[in-house]
Amino acid sequence: MYQRDRDRVLHSGAFRKLQYKTQVFVYHEGDYYRTRLTHTIEVAQIARSLSRNLNFNEDLAEAIALSHDLGHTPFGHAGEEILNNLMKPYGGFNHNEQALRILTKIERRYPLLMD
Repeated sequence: MYQRDRDRVLHSGAFRKLQYKTQVFVYHEGDYYRTRLTHTIEVAQIARSLSRNLNFNEDLAEAIALSHDLGHTPFGHAGEEILNNLMKPYGGFNHNEQALRILTKIERRYPLLMD
C-alpha cells in the first residue's frame, strides 16, 4: 500500500543528494565520518525489520525512515535550532515538516522525467 510512497522517496532528487551530505561524529578515539545516505539506508533497514517483527506495515515504516533526513538544514540539529529561532515569527522551522514539504510541494511529481 505504501510501496509507491517508498519508491517516490527513493527516486527523489532530495534523497539522492543525501550522498553529498556528511555526518561527523567525534569520539575520543577519532572522528567517524559517514554520509546521510548511508545513515538513512541503515535506518530504513532497521525500521523495516522492526515493523516486520511488530506486524506493522513495512513499506510505510521504510518510507518514513527513508525520508526522515530530507529536511535537515546545514549543520544538522544546530542549524535547525538557529533557523527555527529566525523563523519564529512565521511559525518556526522543523526538519520533519520540511521533509514533507520537499516531497509534496518542492519535488517534481514524476521525478523520473527530470532532465
